Amino acid sequence: MNRTPRRRSGFTLIEVLLAMALLVVVLAGVYAGLETFRRVTTMGRDAATEQQLVRAIRSRLLTDVRSLRFAPPRALPDETSADDSGDDPADLASAASSASSSSSGAEPTEPAEELFPVPQVGVTGDAETLTLYTALPPRGIADEVTTGPAARTSDLRTVTWFLAGRGGAVSSGVAERDGEGLARSEGDTAAVALAEDTGDLPGLTDAARLLAPEVTGLSFRYFDGAEWVTSWDSSLTGSLPRAIEVTLEIDLDGAPNPYATGQELGNRGPSVTRLVICPPLSEPSAEALL
Repeated sequence: MNRTPRRRSGFTLIEVLLAMALLVVVLAGVYAGLETFRRVTTMGRDAATEQQLVRAIRSRLLTDVRSLRFAPPRALPDETSADDSGDDPADLASAASSASSSSSGAEPTEPAEELFPVPQVGVTGDAETLTLYTALPPRGIADEVTTGPAARTSDLRTVTWFLAGRGGAVSSGVAERDGEGLARSEGDTAAVALAEDTGDLPGLTDAARLLAPEVTGLSFRYFDGAEWVTSWDSSLTGSLPRAIEVTLEIDLDGAPNPYATGQELGNRGPSVTRLVICPPLSEPSAEALL
């Protein structure tokens, strides 16, 4: 009995290649979908993290600005004695006649009042540093910037905002200890002034704390009621700025940023956020009113 051999069922080489190509296309589509989902999720998470960071910085800065203490410039005491009983009657008569003639004629011109600036009040700052003289709730002074080992109670505080790693010796010292980023220093006003006069760099550095290493850029501007300026000193202007503009550059990916060097690695570049804070009871300076 003759039996015809059966053909074995199977796939040809072309079918196998087509199946593999189709599988590659499907896997590529799945990977693209997962990558898109990852990017959208990461962007949403980064945006939420950035907004939370900005809100925290703004809240801390608002607390400091609302605690500002300010006193307008004082007038210098008049050196002319009001109680002068030994005046000559002729001089008194001459003064009376001149007063009557001035009242009948043109209006007399009052001499300009010389003002004495009040130091260590209000706002002092430039484009990179903001110093606020505040009156915070009294507490025992236990920070590193102190005039002696005994703790004392004071509500006069000097608060300084700056970018660690940019600027002077204190900024460099904070960057070496904690890294670069947004930093804030707080200390007793008298003790900080003494430390600055004596060059107590370790004490000034210890009073500073790194707040946000994600902040890679920081700048300040001050509005005097007419225009924005890059520096302010309340002891010279005799007023508080109408508004303080704070520009933050935030890079959640950290420095160095690949966008700055032209080597994009799939992360986003730094974002710039502008905050405008108005000090309470501020009035335009004399120059802005002219």
